[in-house]
Amino acid sequence: MRRYEAYSKFRNSVVNQFTSPFDVCNRNFIVTGANGYLGRTFSKGLLEAGANVLAISRNRGLLDDAVQGRFKENLQIELLDCNDESLVGQAISVFQKRFGDIDGLVNNAYSAPRRPSFDMTTTDIQKVIQDCFIQYWTTIRALIPFANKDHCSIVNNSSLWASLAPNLDMYLDLRNEPSIALTVSKAAVNQLTRYTSILFAKDGIRVNSLVPGAFPQKRSEIRLDYVDQIEQRIPMRRIGRPEELIGPVIFLLSRASSYMTGQTLNIDGGYTIY
Repeated sequence: MRRYEAYSKFRNSVVNQFTSPFDVCNRNFIVTGANGYLGRTFSKGLLEAGANVLAISRNRGLLDDAVQGRFKENLQIELLDCNDESLVGQAISVFQKRFGDIDGLVNNAYSAPRRPSFDMTTTDIQKVIQDCFIQYWTTIRALIPFANKDHCSIVNNSSLWASLAPNLDMYLDLRNEPSIALTVSKAAVNQLTRYTSILFAKDGIRVNSLVPGAFPQKRSEIRLDYVDQIEQRIPMRRIGRPEELIGPVIFLLSRASSYMTGQTLNIDGGYTIY
């Protein structure tokens, strides 16, 4: 027995020596809002890194491209609303039976129409809080029974406006500023990260927030004067590219960040320096 234990220890040390702490190959991850602008990037980035992905989305769309070729065997797409905790739990159960315990979750699904705050009704505000905060908690709660207790990492997609107030002049006459409901909800997401990091630490589950800076979708009608308003406030003088978030997400999900929990990671070109 002692000889076997010594051999096992030696074998593990050799394997670990040649395995990158950033390696997520054959790990099992959930991405919500997986057909959104950033969600597609997260999903495809993890698939390209060799992971198995449960992609949860309200709508079918461009993510279907990832089904083709080599990703087909590693991707499970579920069309459902993350506000339905029961359906989320059922989808995770199917995924877990197929691939094994869950190694991580990217909580990314949210809906928050941009408009002046005084244009929003109380019902509008309540819906944003539901879609931007409450469903993050219920998705986490649905995950816990299926989590890999040896190592599981939860990444909550947050916002600059969780800790900063938006400069309304930046939005010119477009009336597309983030509402007070979004800023309050994303602040709550960061507090959710801190609270759950304490709640689950003893179970080997880490929780952190990813804070993207300016990553606006490419639209043909986007105004260059608006883009300039954004870029002149960023030290790197440009907006972010979605693929620049893949590395930080893999870092937070992998063992490379194994001693990091309850934190926020800003990927913003330096916007929050000021």
